[in-house]
Amino acid sequence: MQPDRQAAIAVIVQSGRFLVIERSQQVRAPGKLCFPGGEVEDGEHVAEAVIRELDEEMKLAIQPVRQIWKSVAPSGCVLHWIHARIIGECTPVPNSREVAAWFWMTPEALAKHPKTLSSNVGFIQASNSGELTLPNR
Repeated sequence: MQPDRQAAIAVIVQSGRFLVIERSQQVRAPGKLCFPGGEVEDGEHVAEAVIRELDEEMKLAIQPVRQIWKSVAPSGCVLHWIHARIIGECTPVPNSREVAAWFWMTPEALAKHPKTLSSNVGFIQASNSGELTLPNR
């Protein structure tokens, strides 16, 4: 694992619920629940990566608003948590190679679900402790 590996994570909130995916069986951490996103490619800005990843994973056009948190995954990957908004009235269309299903989940339900990635649980805990402020939407 490269120590400089980075990922851009989309934090999309509507009516107090997060956009969450269940990862397909063909990707790292199969079957886990998490926010959509993925690795930042060489020469790519974090905002560009989150836009590309949401298009690839969900066929969603998004607008990054701002980075709301930064953490390090157990693998050592640096995670950039980006508040983003869906552009227009668009329904996610999951890429089955990467996404098995998608949901709108409350922070509480996501934190308690046994399949939730530990980094996402950490994000909710950081929000609950006041370390970060969740976007309203």
